[in-house]
Amino acid sequence: MYVFLIIAGIILQIVGADILVKQGICFAKTTKNSMFNTAILLGISGAAGWNIVNAILCGEQHQTQNVMTTSVMGSLFMILLILGVCAMTGKMKIPRGTMEREFSYLIIVAIVVLYLSADYLFHGKRAVRVVSRVDGIILIIFFIYYIYMTGKITRKMVKDNENVKIESALLLKCGCSIVVIICGSLLLSCGWNGMKNAISLPVSEGVVDYSAAIMMGVLPALWISVFAWKQGKQDYVIGNVIGCSIVNLTIVVGAAAVISPIMVSVSEIYDMIALCCSAVCVWIFAYKNNELQRIHGCVMATMFVAYVVYRIL
Repeated sequence: MYVFLIIAGIILQIVGADILVKQGICFAKTTKNSMFNTAILLGISGAAGWNIVNAILCGEQHQTQNVMTTSVMGSLFMILLILGVCAMTGKMKIPRGTMEREFSYLIIVAIVVLYLSADYLFHGKRAVRVVSRVDGIILIIFFIYYIYMTGKITRKMVKDNENVKIESALLLKCGCSIVVIICGSLLLSCGWNGMKNAISLPVSEGVVDYSAAIMMGVLPALWISVFAWKQGKQDYVIGNVIGCSIVNLTIVVGAAAVISPIMVSVSEIYDMIALCCSAVCVWIFAYKNNELQRIHGCVMATMFVAYVVYRIL
């Protein structure tokens, strides 16, 4: 039964991601909005929707120990592996404006999360490493500002085109695809947790939880990126990756912390340091020529695999 739930969850995620990408492309064409901004708005709701729901549930149950790992490693996965693999298959164009605004904002958010979490590093040995409720509110403010600026740009683009008419069927399909993705993530989570409790796996429980946190936190974003890449929409992939990463680090961590403060382990501090360094490296790779080349993609994928192996060991 648990295996069936896992398979059903993955299928629902794939179906939902396929519909969301197709409807997102139609939405961008209808509203004359950029594919990048459309991916941010829809990708946030679809790919990161489950992470937000899961963070709230974990906060209510006072079990927030995996929220930080899921958010930080999920962002690391999307920045290094998804963008890296896409760049390995061909040059990936990233506009200079995207690097200066959205990607720079992502780096700032990652540094802020590190600072709020690493009390031990910045405030002495007796400090407790915790993301408090106040820290959570600060991160939520970062999320609200980001959504406001993205929505403002989108509204301006739509307003500049007087003949724009958004059909209700298009919005309904987008909403349904988001619901399907979240339901798929819920089934996958239930199936994985049930199988973990029913079967004794020949590895430590920490490795199982760590691997599951990464898998369930990034699969929706992965499926969306795959279908967008197949459609030849690089902007959609980039918007999805950046948008989901910012959401993971702001509203996901922030919502869980507001409900129940998050205790941060030393290994999670290392994860955040790795995330900050990786984001800066990708920024440097892409900023000069406004693109990620194959060599950059190979380096990024190698960095991610090496760090995950080190982290698990």
